[in-house]
Amino acid sequence: MKNKSLNLPDQVIIYIMNLRMEQLREITVDELTRKFQVSKPTLIGKFKDEKGFTPGQFILREKMNRSIIIMEKAPN
Repeated sequence: MKNKSLNLPDQVIIYIMNLRMEQLREITVDELTRKFQVSKPTLIGKFKDEKGFTPGQFILREKMNRSIIIMEKAPN
């Protein structure tokens, strides 16, 4: 998964999106720190500096997007 041409936040986003598509499971910031072998402050700081939001905020936004899609597909 480590791709030197992608920065850490982009690698994290791709990882989260792949898990979301493949497994439809929840992911935590702690899981991301283990996967990318960085400390929590490093992950959060780099992510926020480069993307303008934290990985936790990104995960929450993805949960909300998934909920909207599920509600739109639900029969009335």
